[in-house]
Amino acid sequence: MEFYLQHNKNRSLTRKQFHLKESTLRFLITRFNHSGINEKWVTDVSEFKCVEGKLYLSPIKDLFSGEIIAYNLAPRPNFGQITGMMEQAILNLDDAPILHSDQGG
Repeated sequence: MEFYLQHNKNRSLTRKQFHLKESTLRFLITRFNHSGINEKWVTDVSEFKCVEGKLYLSPIKDLFSGEIIAYNLAPRPNFGQITGMMEQAILNLDDAPILHSDQGG
């Protein structure tokens, strides 16, 4: 299997092709296969440049429904932003979902 990764280097988009080994593909399918809502979530922090300065958006997305469960917008990415978003996300949960973040990678 092959996939493409786009990244912004020196403000221009480039496209790189990667080939996955079958064992890696099986691992990814197993880890991120989901069968119900609030089972697996993903999150990341994105920077936006605005007229007023930079803003940082941190959403949590449910992999099953594609719904944004919670989000936080802040002028700086910090622990308070993440904890506020997490508190908002877990308000009505019965079971704890798996949460994946790239952690700056």
